Amino acid sequence: MSKIQVLDKRMTEKDVIEYGASIRTFDGSTYKVSGYECIHEVFNTKRYLPECYKDIRNVKNSEGVIVGKRKNAHTKLCFTSAAFEPVKKESSTYSRPKLQRRIAKPMRPKQKNSRVKKVSVLLQETGYADLNALKGVLLARGAKEVRFYRTKAGIAVVSHPDRILKDLISEKQ
Repeated sequence: MSKIQVLDKRMTEKDVIEYGASIRTFDGSTYKVSGYECIHEVFNTKRYLPECYKDIRNVKNSEGVIVGKRKNAHTKLCFTSAAFEPVKKESSTYSRPKLQRRIAKPMRPKQKNSRVKKVSVLLQETGYADLNALKGVLLARGAKEVRFYRTKAGIAVVSHPDRILKDLISEKQ
């Protein structure tokens, strides 16, 4: 439920008679509104509405909802947002069935876990001692990229695509 906000529209004595069913004053007493008279709920004393108007803190309607409010004794009595709530519209009883969405197949199939393939080869296994000579041979055979890495075991060679490097090793053996 949303908070009730005090609007800037002033609530007059006629509005209190029209919208109000009970009044709460700043001294804590509660009055029932009947025409131009306010009847105290405990003592049943009658006062005219213009006498009570300056002391009104809250104005409630017949449902118990606050429709008018005053912040303090020196400000004007104003309407609240609950006084002008729109009437709830009744929804239609028929609602069309929801359409099922088609399950779209992914553009690429999901990659499944597989064994790790060997990517790098040590320089000693290729049969070459010179890095530039090996790089030239791999590029001449159609490798797009050749990289060298220094590892604990020695210098590792990586080529893309890796089948060119595998073919070179199989020819040397």
